[in-house]
Amino acid sequence: MIFYAHRGNTNGPSMFENEPHYLTQAINQGFMVEVDVWCVKGDLWFGHEWPEHYVRQEWLQKYAMKCIFHCKNIEAVQAMQQAGYHFFWHQEDEYTITSAGYVWVYPSRPFPKSPLYIACEPDATDLPATWLDIHGICSDYVTELRRKEKVLCPIKK
Repeated sequence: MIFYAHRGNTNGPSMFENEPHYLTQAINQGFMVEVDVWCVKGDLWFGHEWPEHYVRQEWLQKYAMKCIFHCKNIEAVQAMQQAGYHFFWHQEDEYTITSAGYVWVYPSRPFPKSPLYIACEPDATDLPATWLDIHGICSDYVTELRRKEKVLCPIKK
């Protein structure tokens, strides 16, 4: 199972969400990250509600393969597609397909046991056994979820 740090959060929501240095910290802890991305006049920016943090090409070259990009505008979709990065776009769709063919599941929506699903559950601090067969979980509490996975599946880890 892959744990995606929601906006870089590993131990709960933070005022540093989507900041490149904060995302890097989560990556350095061994997590993948889900990050909100905008493209404005050809430049990439991270931020949830609006473009907030300018993204340097050096950062993308080093860390993009550890990210799944949540595109916030159509220009970001085009930029991510052109770069070949893993991305998705949705508003309030219950399910959306990522560019790598996974099903991204909106919070609190049901999903089958399948290695093709990524559950986005930002508030999740528990790890039900039914989640162990999916591809990944995106949460603000990935440190706790990873600890619980090691207890539930000691042979894997």
